Amino acid sequence: MDPGAHHERRYRDPHVEAGGVYFLYNPDESSVAGSFSVGDDVRVRTVHDWRAAIFAPARDAHRIEVRYGNLQAPDTARVVASVTNTVGNE
Repeated sequence: MDPGAHHERRYRDPHVEAGGVYFLYNPDESSVAGSFSVGDDVRVRTVHDWRAAIFAPARDAHRIEVRYGNLQAPDTARVVASVTNTVGNE
């Protein structure tokens, strides 16, 4: 992981129905974006356990959401967390 990067993690169970996956979504671009960090050097696009939802928001993204649901239908997925980057976006 980039030692200068700020990493985010969910700390509370989002209480979602079983059967989906967690993924990162950029609502400003309406696209799935980014990956979760597993350990020091492994990146995965989705995770099944909310406790594994650790990520470093892209520096160029203004807002990133953690969504839970079907990766193939991101618009129908539930937003369980979001991060807004205000640095450099004033």
